[in-house]
Amino acid sequence: MPLERYVHRSAEDSLPQDLLAAARKHLPIDFQYVVVKHHEQRNSLSFTASSDWDELPEPSVGESYCIYSDGTVKYRPLPKRPQIYHHRWLFVRHGYQGFDVLAAKQRSLIFLQLRKQGILVVNSSRIGYLDVWQSEVMPILDLYL
Repeated sequence: MPLERYVHRSAEDSLPQDLLAAARKHLPIDFQYVVVKHHEQRNSLSFTASSDWDELPEPSVGESYCIYSDGTVKYRPLPKRPQIYHHRWLFVRHGYQGFDVLAAKQRSLIFLQLRKQGILVVNSSRIGYLDVWQSEVMPILDLYL
């Protein structure tokens, strides 16, 4: 997404600090987010939970809060149709210790090469859904991992 930047919580200091500080004031005190998405055009930040971020190669998208620069807050519950993040290594800095960043990068490179070669054909707008990932991507990706 050209106007959206996703970062892991450990790299949130790379986002606009004034916007981040203002937005965090609107989050529930006990909300444990893992991913922060900065939408440049809307000047908003979304804070999303992911209970299995360090455990699964394609971790789950949990509930989230989107905070707009005017202070408007929009809560998004856990998606009814499970969603996932892929290419999670792009969210973290080099040296992140929660998962094997090099292995995650290699997994992404294999996935991208399979798409480039036409071996793995899946609509980009659908790969963020767990059911599509499991039924259309993993049977092929598993053959090359």
